Amino acid sequence: MKYTIMVRYRTGDSFHTEDAEGTVELEWENLGVAREAMKRLEEHYHWRNDHNFEPDIWERRPQWYKLLNDEFDERDAEYVVNLRMDDGTEHTLGVFWLGHFETLYSFEIIAVSPEEEGMRITF
Repeated sequence: MKYTIMVRYRTGDSFHTEDAEGTVELEWENLGVAREAMKRLEEHYHWRNDHNFEPDIWERRPQWYKLLNDEFDERDAEYVVNLRMDDGTEHTLGVFWLGHFETLYSFEIIAVSPEEEGMRITF
């Protein structure tokens, strides 16, 4: 069985807000590794919100917060986090639940059902 992480949050703009949800673009077969990834997302969220306006934020970021590739630069760093995969490698994930109008509600590990993959179209 494979697992992914469901994210529930509020989003919007200057004129309206709405509840939203989405899943991260990653999947794990090892539930323990998926739990570790979810814990890292929680740590990232608190670290970013607790330290967002401190002048030395970048010098004090956790090791797992290091950028893994040249696709992102320091200005983007608060919107990415590195997650460990089943094989031990790290994957840089862009976080879609952080922004000026977003408020995070929850993370939840959910099973990815192979029977449902590619079997639903929603309009």
